[in-house]
Amino acid sequence: MTVAQTLFREPYLSTDPAHEGLILHSIYHRPNGWDYIPPGQQVPCGESLHVGDYHARELAVMLNRAATNQSDLRFFDIVFPEA
Repeated sequence: MTVAQTLFREPYLSTDPAHEGLILHSIYHRPNGWDYIPPGQQVPCGESLHVGDYHARELAVMLNRAATNQSDLRFFDIVFPEA
């Protein structure tokens, strides 16, 4: 829960409606220099990756199912027993 609470708020959750992703500060391929480095920064930051957004959404769905006592708690097709 601590990780989810941290991930789903600033500075990791994008709150800019014009931004195309959910989770910020992802790194795609640093050795090839494919990541965006904002002016004045030395390391990539502020961008999203589809993979990170996918897994964040999966986490949100799993937490919602747990919070609403749905018996089918799945994560990557792993079924968790009811608590």
